[in-house]
Amino acid sequence: MKANYFLFIIIIFVAVKFAKAQEISVFLNEENTIEVIDSELKEKLMLFLEYDNFKEARVFKSDENTYFLVIQYKKNDRLQQNRITLDSVAYLNLRKKISSAVREVDYTIGLDSDGRAEWLLGTTCLSLGFYGWAIPNLLRISNKPAVATYLLTGASGFFIPYFISENRDVSHSSAQLSFYGGTSGILHGLLFYELFNGNNEKERLAAMLGTSLTELVLGFVIGKNLYKGHTDVMTSMATFGTAYGFGLAAPLGLYSSDYGKTGWAASALVGTAAGYYVGSLMADKLHYTPGDASVVSTFGLVGGYVPVSLLALADVELDKYYTLFPILGSVGGLYLGHCLIKDKDFSDGNGLLIEVGTMASTLLGMGIGYMISNEGGTILTAGAVGCVLGLSALYSALAEQSKSDVSLNNLKINFQPSGLLPVFSSKYEKINLSLINIRYNF
Repeated sequence: MKANYFLFIIIIFVAVKFAKAQEISVFLNEENTIEVIDSELKEKLMLFLEYDNFKEARVFKSDENTYFLVIQYKKNDRLQQNRITLDSVAYLNLRKKISSAVREVDYTIGLDSDGRAEWLLGTTCLSLGFYGWAIPNLLRISNKPAVATYLLTGASGFFIPYFISENRDVSHSSAQLSFYGGTSGILHGLLFYELFNGNNEKERLAAMLGTSLTELVLGFVIGKNLYKGHTDVMTSMATFGTAYGFGLAAPLGLYSSDYGKTGWAASALVGTAAGYYVGSLMADKLHYTPGDASVVSTFGLVGGYVPVSLLALADVELDKYYTLFPILGSVGGLYLGHCLIKDKDFSDGNGLLIEVGTMASTLLGMGIGYMISNEGGTILTAGAVGCVLGLSALYSALAEQSKSDVSLNNLKINFQPSGLLPVFSSKYEKINLSLINIRYNF
């Protein structure tokens, strides 16, 4: 019996040690915008007043029903820590209490404004680049009134979103998906109009403007519920999907006069929708960072470029099935990239390095190829060799420092007190009860 007790103590010690290792920080308010309360925020919210020389407070999650409120403060010039155990109900009550305090004092404290500047830059560029000249054309304004309308529209692209977003959450995801929707919506509006074989310039422009504005707003709203990185891979896949739609229209014969404009327009729109869907699935399957999305997109571009260069080198006669090769190569590249970033978390900077470095390697290869031969196929193939070697070298160099620590996040260890029953009573010896449940999600 003593041996059983000693075994029990050892198991508890190991279980506690593992349980502490897998604790993760969670949000302190219902809006999921405050993860730590420092001394300045504590004074504003009038919380934790019983602690003098307060430093910070965080909540860590151990399992589904166990949380720890960790409060750090100074006493006698020494940093001390108070660790309070909370169940799920107490944790939810704490979140509610902090959210109420934020609303009473200043509801802007918990706002997520990380993407506000990015969004304002995007809406301003859209207004100056498209809305500013589209609106005068639709209203049939010319000369001085047209210039004034352009200038006022361009200014509105900044000031209207500025005041709308002043007291609202504008995350990176909202900003990115909104701007992408605004820009790609111009093309989508054109495609929607061509579905009906329209031939009126004003109606076409109105469709482009209306779709762009609609997707701009929808992207802003939908992006609130997505994490940073989710929208990066989703918009990248939507772009690839649009390109695939245009490419598949050729072997399907949708560019023929029998279909008019409806065939290829429908193919491109279906490809776009499929790209959004696949991108969302990829982001749900793996936790993407913006850098991860850049890496996967680069693999997809390289995968599409290599078959084109080889076909050009072989001087293959172009036919309607020619586009299948870059599409298949690109899909293969995207899949390879998706598999390679499985245990990685590439930073924004490293993702950009891989993108730009691969492009530079392609140009280097094309330059060398041009010095060797004036043939287009040779130049393109040399560029393909350069981009493959460059991408491989850059990925190998940066992958090691981009490894994500997945072991603690995927490891779940639960202590079950019922597993102790056979130790204290012989009538439970024949019952299969586990003391510790260990699960690892691969």
